Amino acid sequence: MKKVWVLVVVLLVPWVTSTVHAQFINNPGELPTLAPMGEEEVPLALGDTGTDLLYTPVTPCRVFDTRSGSTIGNGATRNFYVAGSCGIPDGAAAVMMNFVVAYNTASGDIRAWPYGGAMPGSSIINFAPVSGLNIANGVIVPICHPIGSCVYDLSVFAEGSAVHLVGDVLGYFRQFPLPAARAFAYVYPSTPPSFEATWTKGFTNVRRQATGVYCLTASGISSDNTFASVGVEWGNSSGSDLLAFLQHGHYDCNANEFEVRTYKFASGVVASNSVAFWILVP
Repeated sequence: MKKVWVLVVVLLVPWVTSTVHAQFINNPGELPTLAPMGEEEVPLALGDTGTDLLYTPVTPCRVFDTRSGSTIGNGATRNFYVAGSCGIPDGAAAVMMNFVVAYNTASGDIRAWPYGGAMPGSSIINFAPVSGLNIANGVIVPICHPIGSCVYDLSVFAEGSAVHLVGDVLGYFRQFPLPAARAFAYVYPSTPPSFEATWTKGFTNVRRQATGVYCLTASGISSDNTFASVGVEWGNSSGSDLLAFLQHGHYDCNANEFEVRTYKFASGVVASNSVAFWILVP
C-alpha cells in the first residue's frame, strides 16, 4: 500500500483592530462612559481635509480664462482663485475641474497644486502643437486649505511652451458639515436628566416633565427645525424595545424647546423608561 503524505499549510494572519467606541452602562443609576476599542479614536466629525470628503456637484462654471489677458509663460507659475465663485465654498478642500490648453506653440505639460504647497512632478495635462486642436482634461485637484491661510487657491505651472489656460469647475469636495447642534442626553427616571459634554453642541439645557417628555433648549436654533432627528443610543437592562421621537407642536414643552418623547414597550404596555437618547439638528 502506498503512503500518501498531506501537506497542511497554516497562514498566520495578524489580527487587525477596528476603530470602535462602545457605550457601557453598568448600573441603572450610573452614567455611561466611552470605552475605546482598538488603538484609534472615532472623530466627532466625518472627514478631514485629505480623506473621507463629501462631494457636491455644481453646474459647470468657468473660474478662470487667461485668454482675456496674457499667456502663462514657459517655465512660469500663475496663481488663481477658485473658492468663493461658481458655487465653490471657502471651506472646499479640492475641486473637480476641466482644464483646456490653447495657443501653445510647442509640446509641454501643465502642473497644478494647492497654492503654497510644493509643485508635483506629475502633470495634469500634456499638450502638443496640433493645428486646430485644444487639449482638455478633467481632474480632481486639491486647493489651498484651511480658510484664512490662503492668498490664492490654486497654482499652475506651464512647461515647454507659453499657453493660454481655461479652467471650468464641475464640483467640489469638503469635510462633512458639522451639525448646527447635537446632544447626547442621559435620562434615567431616578436622576435629573443631563447632557454628555463631549457629544453635545448647541444645546444648553434638558429637563424632564412629569409626563415623561424631555424638553431641550438649543442656543440660537429654532425648535421648529423639521430636519432634526432623534434616536435611542442605549436601552435598559430588561432588553425591551425602545423608541424615541421628536414631537413638533409643543404639547408639554415651551415654544422655544425641542420636545422628545421616549417609550419602553414591555408585553404591550407603555411604561416610563430608563434610556439615553441622541438628537441631531443639521
